[in-house]
Amino acid sequence: MVLKNYGIGGSTIAQKTNYGGAFQTKSEFDSASKDTSKYYQVINGQSYTTYAYKNGSWQTDSTALRTPITARYNFMDDDAEIICVHCTTNDWCYDWTELGDFESTSVNTYYGALKQLIENLIAKYPTKTIIFITPLKRAQDPYNKPDSKNANGKTLKEYRDILIEVCGFYGIPVIDLWAISGLNPYLSSQANLFDAVKTHPLTAGHKKMGDIVSSQILALRRFVTA
Repeated sequence: MVLKNYGIGGSTIAQKTNYGGAFQTKSEFDSASKDTSKYYQVINGQSYTTYAYKNGSWQTDSTALRTPITARYNFMDDDAEIICVHCTTNDWCYDWTELGDFESTSVNTYYGALKQLIENLIAKYPTKTIIFITPLKRAQDPYNKPDSKNANGKTLKEYRDILIEVCGFYGIPVIDLWAISGLNPYLSSQANLFDAVKTHPLTAGHKKMGDIVSSQILALRRFVTA
């Protein structure tokens, strides 16, 4: 397979109410994703400086908030056969937006943004395989306990449950890394699989993730013909 990675570390699905937009055109997105001088900062989450790509250059922009996924999906190429979306952990951690409920339609809520993203992906790739991936467990301060709740009063597991609920409504398959990744930052025996903040997998952790994700994709695609 040929992999096209449209991920930007630190991204949320939902958009903050003052989000101003970051990418004007697909060519801007393509150029931005290749600028390693800023790409490292955003992808690896090493800085909370907010970078936006506007009018042909990277800028510090407090309204962009790492460009939510709902503002980037339309820049993805149209020829994908399998579309994987690994999301939710930052919507929970940053809690920039309200949770909403299943009836929500606004991209300024997690529920509404998730529904809009799924519907837009279905419209963009009507005959292709769309897969959502649940977040991993995480233990980064200040939410460093399994039952830690964000500003919306919800645990990460509850956000994961919502992701599964909404995907189930649309008939979208889910790879539940929360439950089957074999990764748990609360175990001292797995300290070597995570970074210092016990949230981001290191190489060995990514290998475990990769094995699970690839096996799940193969299970979904094994008898699918072009």
